[in-house]
Amino acid sequence: MKKNLKTILTVVLLISITSLCGLAEGKKPEKAKKTEPAKAKTKKSFFDERHMPVIEVTIAKKDWVKLCSESREFVPSLVLASPPRPFNYYRGDVKVDGKVFKSVGIRKKGFIGSLDGERPSLKIKFNQYQKNGKYAGLDRLTLNNNKQDRAIVSQYLTYRLFRQVGVKATRCNLCQVFVNGQNLGIYSNVESVKPAFLKRNFGSAKGNLYEGTLADFYEDRIDRFQKKNNKKKGKKRKDLLRVARALAKIKTNKKGDSTPVHQLVAIDDFLKFWAVESLVGFWDGYSSNQNNFFVYMNPSDKKLHFIPWGADSAFTDRRFMLFMDKYKSVNARGLLCNRLYNDPVVRMKYHQTLLGILKKQWNEKDLLAEIDRVEASVKDKLHRNQRGIRRALRSTRKFVKGRRASIMREIRNGPVKVTTKAGRPAYMAEIGEMSGTFLTDWKTIKRPGKISLIKAQGRIGKRKFELQQAKGDAKSARRRSPGMGVPPQLSASIEINGKRSSDARNTKIVLLFSRISLDAKNEEITITGQMTEGSGFFSGFSAKPIAGHLTLIPDKDKKKPGKGSFSIKIYEMRNMFGRRD
Repeated sequence: MKKNLKTILTVVLLISITSLCGLAEGKKPEKAKKTEPAKAKTKKSFFDERHMPVIEVTIAKKDWVKLCSESREFVPSLVLASPPRPFNYYRGDVKVDGKVFKSVGIRKKGFIGSLDGERPSLKIKFNQYQKNGKYAGLDRLTLNNNKQDRAIVSQYLTYRLFRQVGVKATRCNLCQVFVNGQNLGIYSNVESVKPAFLKRNFGSAKGNLYEGTLADFYEDRIDRFQKKNNKKKGKKRKDLLRVARALAKIKTNKKGDSTPVHQLVAIDDFLKFWAVESLVGFWDGYSSNQNNFFVYMNPSDKKLHFIPWGADSAFTDRRFMLFMDKYKSVNARGLLCNRLYNDPVVRMKYHQTLLGILKKQWNEKDLLAEIDRVEASVKDKLHRNQRGIRRALRSTRKFVKGRRASIMREIRNGPVKVTTKAGRPAYMAEIGEMSGTFLTDWKTIKRPGKISLIKAQGRIGKRKFELQQAKGDAKSARRRSPGMGVPPQLSASIEINGKRSSDARNTKIVLLFSRISLDAKNEEITITGQMTEGSGFFSGFSAKPIAGHLTLIPDKDKKKPGKGSFSIKIYEMRNMFGRRD
């Protein structure tokens, strides 16, 4: 019974993740209402909070459609190795506050939750195809679409607070983005964590820089850190391994003495980083979700420094998953946070750091005034998909007004006693594979046709099977993605049902893929989806993610059914609740 309950809860949480990520089915970019770009004011600094840069992109229509249709595969993004890079650069022109750059590189960006087929987040690299120089000291732009930051202010207010308390954080403001003359609304203009940022903040860019995406300092999880520079020196991550081994030793230290870690990590800076993440309710950062952060090995002090990132889910008090921290004053699921908090000396220093920020930098009057200013400045510049800003800002104002009181109530008798244990980051583990062939008279996206003469075989673990009595069905595009963890643009599906020869268990696989890929008649189509076992209402709770490729080859004379084949890997999500130490 306990095992079944855990399975049910796991799937419920996976569905919650998908809901939060807003993985809506991506459409081909629609024609938006044309809005003329405002005349840019170039006297202010590019990242000045009261300056709203105007970014105008010109790109071939076919390339824009391709860019929008690209997506990150859900399952491969969560395996133990560093996430793959799924996005391509396309050539185009960009005008930044009136200054034109010809033949720049433009690509989509984002992990899962910010992906969008109509208003994608963008990377613009000035010197991708030719030497264009820099703008405001930058060789590229990072433009976040604010899809998860519905109030639009969370990112830049969070980065501003980090900088105010002395944490090395990127500069950020709001900007207006146009593509081929169409208004895409208000984006966040975020400084990229690149050599220029490192030189300005640390005096050198020669140290190792890593990006953490569902990554933490466990020896067997170090490969989840994506190395961003010094790649010619090899893939070894000795600096991260030293931190992991020092943290492992604290576990067996009854006194909770964290001295070994102090020699490897800039603890005073980290306490500020940690306290701000907790204060602004950043549930998707390192301290709460082992996600969205950089670490930099600073050559000057030979210590690891944390750099915040991806703050589009800050300024919220959501605690929507069972495994997340229940405290308001401290997030402690990240391994480093959890170990340090067990040290009484560090716990008191964290407590004092948090109180100091509340006293000196957390200014409700200033924050509320800035929120009012932003709301007034963007009201006539929003995309139609950003119309929920007013409601979101009400929630943000409520958070700002009540955050100090809620934290002080929790710590009125001193630092809260944390019972949360560190958990290993969630990841996808491969447990099997499956392949098969079928006949189909699939013609167009609006006429799915029929699936017949299915032959399929596979294995789960070491047990091989054939799919017997197999039947199939094809479904046309839906307005929204039909399954868990489905990235934008995946809106057509093939369903295959049968019984496994190994145990006579009912098995269904749902292959989800891009309608754009189908319209383009690609011979090999990337697919994702899920496999379920059993029958009845509760069979859905056994869902296991799948990923692979599909081929659809029509009959040359179009008189006979075409041939289809698929090859998939079967996965299961592990450590969704965090494997406890």
